[in-house]
Amino acid sequence: MNIGSRSFRISYTGGDGDDVVLTEVLPTLTVTAIPSGVVLKSPDLSSYPYDSTVMLIAVPPVGYAFTGWSGDATGTQNPLSVTMSTSKVITASFASTVSDLIVDNTNATFTGSWTIDSGSVGSAFFAQDFRYTTTFSSSSATAVFRPNLPLTGNYDVYVWSPRMNQTSKRCSDAELVISSPAGGTNTASVNQGGPGSFNSWVSIASSQAFSQGTNGFVQLSNQSTDVNRFVGADAVRWVWSSNQVSQPYITSVAMTGTNATLTWLSGSNYVYRLQYKNRLSDPTWLAVSSDVTATSVLASKTDTNLASAASRFYRVELLP
Repeated sequence: MNIGSRSFRISYTGGDGDDVVLTEVLPTLTVTAIPSGVVLKSPDLSSYPYDSTVMLIAVPPVGYAFTGWSGDATGTQNPLSVTMSTSKVITASFASTVSDLIVDNTNATFTGSWTIDSGSVGSAFFAQDFRYTTTFSSSSATAVFRPNLPLTGNYDVYVWSPRMNQTSKRCSDAELVISSPAGGTNTASVNQGGPGSFNSWVSIASSQAFSQGTNGFVQLSNQSTDVNRFVGADAVRWVWSSNQVSQPYITSVAMTGTNATLTWLSGSNYVYRLQYKNRLSDPTWLAVSSDVTATSVLASKTDTNLASAASRFYRVELLP
């Protein structure tokens, strides 16, 4: 039953139904993040006293920015103060700040014999042209697409394949290698003659780790079980994945004597560096002893050198 804006549960304790107990049903707060990320609640409770205040902090993944609240909250204020007058469901939305990176065949590196075509042999290519070669049972020609990625993290990788005009020349198993020191080496096969395989981006890897820079690549070869057909090399696209580690937001600072233990959001196997300044006007950030390799969603580090500091400011850096 409801009394005003509050809810109560009615239960009967007496055998004849004369004894009635009213139990207040406290409001709950459910938070989600789209497409990924973290929403911190302070305090973080299973339920809340009526009209109490909860502070929400939206923490985006690396390479994402907070864009707003939806559900039982609106706007872009972050942190957000929520009054628990009733149960609420609130969603934080984030958007990628990392632009897609496309490597066209004009910027790829080729070995073996390839022919440039702009419409006589194939169609539905990405830009002004593509290259093709004849397939064999073993590799004799390769095309390497190497991006200069702006950020270390997980990428979704797509390939654009042309459509060969002659049906008998379409390769059904174009072999690709997706490689990076951070994510290892994976393979994919694309049916360049199948429906949906041309005139669109086709996924060949999801959430594969790549380091910043040019040490990763996608390689297309002419090795195929469909021998004496054409395989086309056109373009490869890297898209910043929604599956990213959280930004290293500091969640707590605990003091024990002259020691300060800081805890922050982290990802397993990522390496972090806790840094400090005694004054914000100091020119450089200094490291607090050794770096930290995280083993869970939270990492921590203790600064044991506070005795001589009147004040200290901290930040956490996610290392490449």
